Order: sequence, then structure tokens, then C-alpha cells
Amino acid sequence: MNVLRLMGRELRDLFYPDVCVTCRRPLVRGENTLCSYCLNDLPLTGSETEQDNAVSRLFWGLVPIAHAAALFYYRKGSRYHALLHRLKYRGDTEIGVRMGYYLGTRLLQTPFAGADALMPVPLHPRKLRQRGYNQSRVIADGLSRALLLPVVDGVLMRTGEAVTQTHSGRRERFEHVSDHFVLTDEAPLRNRHIILVDDVVTTGATISACAEALCKIPGITVSVAALAVAAE
Repeated sequence: MNVLRLMGRELRDLFYPDVCVTCRRPLVRGENTLCSYCLNDLPLTGSETEQDNAVSRLFWGLVPIAHAAALFYYRKGSRYHALLHRLKYRGDTEIGVRMGYYLGTRLLQTPFAGADALMPVPLHPRKLRQRGYNQSRVIADGLSRALLLPVVDGVLMRTGEAVTQTHSGRRERFEHVSDHFVLTDEAPLRNRHIILVDDVVTTGATISACAEALCKIPGITVSVAALAVAAE
């Protein structure tokens, strides 16, 4: 049976080879999602080892965030746009799991590894029904595999939907979404260190609103981990 399965996989790879999400080159044995070239060329932030970084600065003056990190810098129009687009809009959830795991391996031996649980930024129920999945949840699943932390979902609910705020400032964006998240049960999170997980951090307004709701819980510590942060 194993031999037949192996033969089937080899035939599939011959006629329908997996390709790199970004450059479309065929992947070779040992490669997943990204080819070795694109993986090595990923514009890593290194923020997991820096307390003052491009992610943490987004929350200064808004909410208390203990630690903040993103795997790579995102620039509109870069070849890594395809990576995030396929995850968010094309249903390729395996990208989220794999890249979440990669991010998790970089968070080992950092304060993130001492957290108690992971919490994906929730989607509005209508958006979740339309999309069929929460991209932040699949990233959290990948992080969970690397950090061996549980994923807490359904405790924070989104009540408002996102709207375009292209011409709004950082404070205005935060104020616009500050009441869009509510807690359903705070008891499991008391005196816990929670890592909020998202796909891309741009202004930080959405995560700030999530953290504002969470910080009402006695003794909670909130950190942030994302796949990407918009380049300055």
C-alpha cells in the first residue's frame, strides 16, 4: 500500500508539480510553499529579538503590549503579495499553517515561548461564513505546533465589520474599531499571557482594539505575533 501511494505521489509530481507560491518555480524534495531561494530571500524583520521594533511601535500610546513581532516585512506589489493573497482569499490554508510554524520556530527561546495561549484575531461572523475560515486561526494552528501552546478561540468576538479608512490617522483608526470586540468569557484568561495572532499588521488599529478588550481582564498580559508587518 505504501509503495502504491509513493508511486501515485511521484506520478502526481511529474504531471502536476507543486510550485513556489511566489516565483512559480517547481518545488523540489524538502521544499514547501516557498522554494529555497524565496525562503532565503524573505525580508525577515528580526523583531522577535528586539523589544523596540516596527511592530511594537504601532501600539505605543494606544494599548500595553508586552511583546510584538512579525515574520517578514510586507510591501505592496512585492512577490510575497501572492503568499498573503492565497492565504486570505484563495482558501490556501496550508500556507498559514506552514508559515505560522516557521514563525513559531523563530519565537522559540524568546519571551513568546513562555506565553499561556494563542488567540487568533476574530473575523466578523458574516465574513467568517463567506470565507469559510479565519486566516488568523490557521496561522495560530501553525504557531501552536511549534510553540506547543493551546489556541483559544471564541472567547473574543467581533461585533463590527471593517470599513475602508485609507485617509484616517492611526488614532482615528483605533477609535473607529475600539468597540468592535467583546469578551464572552474572561475567566479562562485571567492572569494569563495571551499572544494575539494576525496575518498582516498595517496600522495596528484592529489588534489594538482586540487588546483593549482583553486588557479589561484582571492580570492578563497581551503580546502580538503576525506573519507580516507593512514596511515603513
